[in-house]
Amino acid sequence: WKDAYAHEQFVSDRVRTITKVVREEMDYTAEPLCAWFNNEQIEEESNTSKAVANLEMVGDNRQGLLMLDREMGARVFPPGSPLDPAAYSVAT
Repeated sequence: WKDAYAHEQFVSDRVRTITKVVREEMDYTAEPLCAWFNNEQIEEESNTSKAVANLEMVGDNRQGLLMLDREMGARVFPPGSPLDPAAYSVAT
């Protein structure tokens, strides 16, 4: 999870760099897309840093790890999200 958090920070930096270039080029049509990616990265950094903090808090406590596993497994993702289980459902 620490590696995931570091990766999200790296992605956020890249998105900020792209946003800076978009603004320098005055590409106003790309601004909303950059805003979406920046907001998404705020959420991703928050989620991964929370996971790191929770794992550090429970340490090697097996009951705590099971509780975190259950909590993370119960998360709900918006329709269309690549993390939404319905995105991988096979139509019959």
